[in-house]
Amino acid sequence: MAARKVNTIIVLGAGASKDIKFPTGVELLNAIAALYNNKIFLGNIKRILWNNQQKLFDNNLTDYLPSEILNKLHQGVIEYWTEDSFDISGWTDKLFSTESIDDFLYYRKEYSILAKLGAIAAISNNEIEDYFKPNEHGIITRTWYNDLWELIRYNCKNLSDIKQKLANLIIINFNYDRSFDYFLSSSIYNLFENEINEKLNLEELIPIFHVYGSIGSLLKDDENYTKYSPIKFREIPNWENKYKISSWNEYGFEPEDTGKLSKYDERLLKIALNIKTYNDSTVQSNVELFNKRTAEASHIYFFGFAYHEQNMSILFPKENKIEYNMKTVGGTCYKMSRPNINKSRQFLSNILKNGNQVEMQGIGSDYREKKISAFIQDYGIIL
Repeated sequence: MAARKVNTIIVLGAGASKDIKFPTGVELLNAIAALYNNKIFLGNIKRILWNNQQKLFDNNLTDYLPSEILNKLHQGVIEYWTEDSFDISGWTDKLFSTESIDDFLYYRKEYSILAKLGAIAAISNNEIEDYFKPNEHGIITRTWYNDLWELIRYNCKNLSDIKQKLANLIIINFNYDRSFDYFLSSSIYNLFENEINEKLNLEELIPIFHVYGSIGSLLKDDENYTKYSPIKFREIPNWENKYKISSWNEYGFEPEDTGKLSKYDERLLKIALNIKTYNDSTVQSNVELFNKRTAEASHIYFFGFAYHEQNMSILFPKENKIEYNMKTVGGTCYKMSRPNINKSRQFLSNILKNGNQVEMQGIGSDYREKKISAFIQDYGIIL
């Protein structure tokens, strides 16, 4: 993330993606469990583990797989990935002792790889371009994305104006999906295509930071590029034909080498390892990139955010003793309990005021039934 003088921060929580039909919390756990009850998906998971077994052992990743799977890989059974007698779906019953994948992996890190592979599949199933396009009746589904975009492009006559407005903004996204990234970059491209050349890095233009990682980059020249479309898991009929694949585009990827399924499996494992939960130690080191900019900002808005202690400590680390200079603190609190709303409001007021008068917008018991679009219409956003 390039250095910039930040005026406004928008923080996106799970509820921000829920409006775009992405599963969150228990819904994501349900989606993961459903995938592991699908034989085609199971065949793919077994094949992914088999094709990456050397990497798993060489890179000290064995703590993130259950012992029964590691034992099978150690045995070197070549039919492992199609072996019907070995069930790897039973573990999903354990998921529902918690309310989220983060909480589950806090207790059972040995299921990290399985859970995260399920998560990227469940999330990517909803990465559908057509959702942002008119349906057969010519009607487009409007979301709060459209409301924010209208504020961004207001009074902007060209790409230079858009750049100037975005230069004061940083978006901190706690979600794995890239729907907001895709919508914003597509909106810019649709209007200013003639001004965009190959040297323009849209990812630099759009200041979005995924705290826990995402399921890929949207830049085609990035080695982590993943096409915005569902990752289609499909079982290959037999071991001998594992490299015979008609089109890698069927999987949502466009790598240079179209001949080896093992490379596809390597990409999927890499994505799974790149997404984090709040208990991953690497998350804390990554957030230093935006902590300083948080202190510089005058306005911060929380959309679809539940104000969980773990996430708040990432945004506002106590040990840094940063003095904030916020003038506006706003956000949604849809369906939150009144005690949690009051607790969150008090925390934000205490840590951000720094002796200044802070205007609180939206975060209150009278706002429990209002979503993000309502907030934007009621208060707007200072950009």
